Amino acid sequence: MKPWLTWALAGVLVAGSFASGWTVNGWRQELVVSRLETDAATVKATLATEARADLARYIDTLQLSSANYLAAQKYQTGQINTIIKDLKHVKDSAPLGADCRPGDARGLLLQRAIDTVNATAAP
Repeated sequence: MKPWLTWALAGVLVAGSFASGWTVNGWRQELVVSRLETDAATVKATLATEARADLARYIDTLQLSSANYLAAQKYQTGQINTIIKDLKHVKDSAPLGADCRPGDARGLLLQRAIDTVNATAAP
């Protein structure tokens, strides 16, 4: 065999080996990048699931709070209406003179009215 042919064949083999190694290394790097992208997507999906669960808990809390608020408002409105009715009834049945002090019935009604207003004003 001629020496230039041996060198040419050796060069082709070296170039082929280099190209094969380059290709295999590229595949390996693509696999590493693919695994990193998969891990990142998994983390994002986990975070999204947790955020969705948090949002569901916040919505439940908000709905419960609004239901409690509406119930308290309805209860206090009923109390206020009852007190107004009782005060009008007491006023009509036994009006006070200019120099008279209120009796026990008016005092209790007044205290209920004060307690209701304080409960309404409190958070």
